[in-house]
Amino acid sequence: MDSNGYLTLLMNFIAPIALGLALVYVLWKTRFVNWRQRQHTEKATEDLYDRVENQRKRRENTAQR
Repeated sequence: MDSNGYLTLLMNFIAPIALGLALVYVLWKTRFVNWRQRQHTEKATEDLYDRVENQRKRRENTAQR
């Protein structure tokens, strides 16, 4: 086999597999980051709703007195 055989093997098989694995890794990590961001956003929304509800209850109690 001449010296071009190894380069052909690298270009046709090893590089595409490595690139594919890198893409899968990036997509996998991005998926979990988005999930974490979504969970954080949902928690922040719940906290905001709770805070607004507590303020409303305090105002009602103050108005009744």
